[in-house]
Amino acid sequence: MSLNKLPAYFKQRFPIVVMVLFLILTLTVFRVSDQERDIVFQWGSGQWIFSALACISFFFRLRVMDEIKDFKIDREVHSERLVVRGEVKISELMLFALPGALFELYWSYQNSLFTAILWLICLGFSLLMRYEFFVKSWLEPRLFIYALSHTLIMPLVVMWLWGLSGGELHSAGLWILASIAFFAAFAFEMARKSFTPHKEPKRIPTYTKLMGEKGAITGILALLWLNVLGSILLFHRYSLPVFLDLVTMLAFGIAALVYMIPFQKQEMIPFRRGENAVSLVMLVNYLLLILML
Repeated sequence: MSLNKLPAYFKQRFPIVVMVLFLILTLTVFRVSDQERDIVFQWGSGQWIFSALACISFFFRLRVMDEIKDFKIDREVHSERLVVRGEVKISELMLFALPGALFELYWSYQNSLFTAILWLICLGFSLLMRYEFFVKSWLEPRLFIYALSHTLIMPLVVMWLWGLSGGELHSAGLWILASIAFFAAFAFEMARKSFTPHKEPKRIPTYTKLMGEKGAITGILALLWLNVLGSILLFHRYSLPVFLDLVTMLAFGIAALVYMIPFQKQEMIPFRRGENAVSLVMLVNYLLLILML
């Protein structure tokens, strides 16, 4: 048994910072949902706390599915990973993932049958992702379509969390928030799969291989700007202070400069720093909604 290696696995593949991001996502959904229904948010409510745990559990299971799906290629390009080295077994990860799924179902059903159905939709879509929508050989070379299809899980999860919050699906706030989550996740996906020429992984498709450095940067910043516009739309919908527009645009400007200054100077583009900058914009927008609503 290698259960003693699990802390190292979580640090490597599902660290605390990732869990915190999903907690923040859940908290944002609940804050916006309560604002839509003119309800006072309860910070100590177990409803959003247990919903955050369910969200973290859901995305951990996605990570385990990725470990299974990508095992063969990871043996060639990611020999440092604990699963590839056999120090952590997939069966041991499933000891956490499967009970988590039962908790997610229970927590959804106790809220309402409709919320349980929303969870089942998310689960079904995640299984389609696991099997690459049964068109793996066609989908994998088409990186943009691949990312689009997989990133659709984000608005579905937002809908599920919205159901857990007690919100109605016809709410405009939900659809704006789902769009924000989608564009943020898509921008981050492009950012993490973009590299300088000498660091391009050999067997893995990347956006810099597909679109070149200029095309990848343009795509990342365009998606991130759509995320910012969606956030501004929510700020105005709830009559929040105008200075929040400036804060989110400033965060976007910082991310843009991280990419554009080296590109204009024809220097090496710090794509990993850019990935962090994209994460920062996403985090700023969520935190502004959490703190100001």
